[in-house]
Amino acid sequence: MAAFFVFQAVMGLRAEGKRGAEARLLERLAAARAVLDAGDLERARVLGEGVRAEARTPVVTASALELLAWIAVAAHDHGRAAQLLASLPEGFEADPLLGGIVDFEHGHYEHAAAAFTRELAARPAPEVAARLCEALARGRWWDRLLAAMTDPRVEALLPDSAYAALVAETHGEGGFDAAAVLGERLFGRTGTARDAFNVACSLARTGRADDAFGWLARAAGVGGLTRAHVAGDEDLASLRGRAGWPDALARFPAGPADASIV
Repeated sequence: MAAFFVFQAVMGLRAEGKRGAEARLLERLAAARAVLDAGDLERARVLGEGVRAEARTPVVTASALELLAWIAVAAHDHGRAAQLLASLPEGFEADPLLGGIVDFEHGHYEHAAAAFTRELAARPAPEVAARLCEALARGRWWDRLLAAMTDPRVEALLPDSAYAALVAETHGEGGFDAAAVLGERLFGRTGTARDAFNVACSLARTGRADDAFGWLARAAGVGGLTRAHVAGDEDLASLRGRAGWPDALARFPAGPADASIV
């Protein structure tokens, strides 16, 4: 009986030792993450690889692989990041934001959008909202993009700069109707001539000339754009042969186009 208790005690000490070793390795990974956050990718990689080599439990192995994948993403080596995530122990899933970024960079926009949706539900943040919308735009799922933008969490999280980038991305991908809708919402936030003008450009691309002229008039009323800027924009090519074009141009002051306004 005494031998049994000695055996139990020894096994308990071994288990405690394993837990202690695991905790120390996880602390080293936390330190490596701090180094990564400070921008020293190479030192963070060396620290992470060291922990990975010493890992003896799935938890530590998975944590080390995730850290190394984040380092690869920071270095724009998305192929390496994908390899590391593919090596995760059975039963472990990548952090949704990390997995979504890697999927996005490999053109797997459906998987990326699903991952960003999960991340947004768990940890709402401007970066996640922007990445979700960008994945939907890249996938050209315009109805889903507009639906996502009706979610108060998403719209509230996007700063004006990210919102404007999304409008430009949507327009650039050919989603002119969706870009016009988003542009109108953005103009409601900013009231800038640039955003009103971009709505006119998207509407002109859809063939809605009357609506486009209306938004050109609104842009002119706000001020800040010149006649040369408007006249030289190819998005408005469908309007140039129409009767309303000369009057639309005349609303804008003469002067060179401002290259900083796009």
